[in-house]
Amino acid sequence: MAVGNGGVVLYSRDGGASWQRAGDVPRSEIANKLNRVRIGADGLAIASGEMGALLISRDYGVTWQRLREEEDVAWNDVAILDDGRLVLVGEFGRIVLGDLDGQAWHDIDGGTGASLMAVAFRDARNGMAVGLEGTVLETSDGGQSWEAHDVGLAEHLFDVAWLAEQRRWFVTGAWAAGLSATAGNGRPATWMSATCPGT
Repeated sequence: MAVGNGGVVLYSRDGGASWQRAGDVPRSEIANKLNRVRIGADGLAIASGEMGALLISRDYGVTWQRLREEEDVAWNDVAILDDGRLVLVGEFGRIVLGDLDGQAWHDIDGGTGASLMAVAFRDARNGMAVGLEGTVLETSDGGQSWEAHDVGLAEHLFDVAWLAEQRRWFVTGAWAAGLSATAGNGRPATWMSATCPGT
């Protein structure tokens, strides 16, 4: 799946050789950029974007419905945890916990006003969020609380991933900024610079 400007959602059923556009995607009258799509199990997908867009599909991206009402915030990413919980991150340090029913949402104080651009979890409890101005946050309780890491960077950070085979976090950002950290295992993660491919 791929998402983008104008609320466009594309899905492929042949490994990316061809693409179809999803019809009847919920849209706002103000702004419709979708920033990210995350894919879960059994046809589940969740897209996040401008004007509080949080959309869910349960049929591999063919049809979509809203999980939350519109609001004046850009959601930049969402993590789908194995137990069905959701962790949203967005502008101005917003972090919200919810579930696939879309009924119960809880705002979490992440301790930062910097916009968060990406979030990832290695299991149901341990996750990382990254954002502007070198912001790195870590949680060990499923997103209920977050601890800031001083990684020695002021560059904007745009993505974070858990590399399971290497048991390591990897973060990418502006100006080819890259960071790598071993899993905390109850201790603070240890960060080091990492070279991004092509730099």
